[in-house]
Amino acid sequence: MRIIFTVILTLLCFSNTASAEKLKFVQVTDTHLSANGANYQGRDLEASVQILKAAIKSINNTNAIDFVTFSGDNIDVSNEDDLRKFCEITKEVNKPYYITVGDHDISKHQGLNKTQYIEIVKQYNKNQKSSDTYYYFFPNKDFIVIVMDGVMSGFITSSHGSYGEEDLAWLDEVLTKYSNKKAIIIQHFPLVAPYDNKSHTTIEPEAYFTLLNNHKNVIALLSGHYHGGNKVTIQDGVYHISTPALVSSPHQYRVVEIDYDHDSLFQESPKFDLKTEIIPVEGEAVLNQKD
Repeated sequence: MRIIFTVILTLLCFSNTASAEKLKFVQVTDTHLSANGANYQGRDLEASVQILKAAIKSINNTNAIDFVTFSGDNIDVSNEDDLRKFCEITKEVNKPYYITVGDHDISKHQGLNKTQYIEIVKQYNKNQKSSDTYYYFFPNKDFIVIVMDGVMSGFITSSHGSYGEEDLAWLDEVLTKYSNKKAIIIQHFPLVAPYDNKSHTTIEPEAYFTLLNNHKNVIALLSGHYHGGNKVTIQDGVYHISTPALVSSPHQYRVVEIDYDHDSLFQESPKFDLKTEIIPVEGEAVLNQKD
């Protein structure tokens, strides 16, 4: 059974006028693909390839999707073979799709660094135009989607997220430049954790929260990282949406739909609502997938 979570972003009722618009997209997170089915740190990854294929088949059968985002930990251990397998599977998505990096995707001393990772992704994905792990795109005339990185710099990759001064300065510049767009931020590490986990926190997020408060065009921030996380929290008018890991049973992804009144979108009291739906792909859909 589909689990539906509906969030109303305004106290005003959305009216079906001639200026009514819609943005609909999919978030997949924490696929932790392992092409050889390795069992890493207690994870049974034998079905990770089949689960991802089943999710993409399900997504391709969903109507009116504008784009798909894979929000980090796309592979379980940073290496070229698994990333290329991930890219070969995800290129079957029949809508534009975009990649975010997570802490499992990048390795400082073995595997792939950020530049190598993105360059491989670009070989398979024509929409991945940026060579940086921070970038943005425009799904329609009213919205900007901003992809943040958060993987800590240094010799050892950490399970803690980090958004430093340079990262936030870039985000501030983008939000200022495109203040005429409503913004959706996609990143691996949440600012508002769905539950307590001391090893997964984002370090010193206060400056990030301050920046969001200074830019009233940000609607939502979507993240993963917390495998059991399925929670929507409103903080200072921003919807912090945490999505569960695809690799973890019951193997879910999220559909987000925003209905809005174009004419009121940048007025003091915009009319729009946001609905999210968690879609499970477990059961026969997974078991019947063949390599």
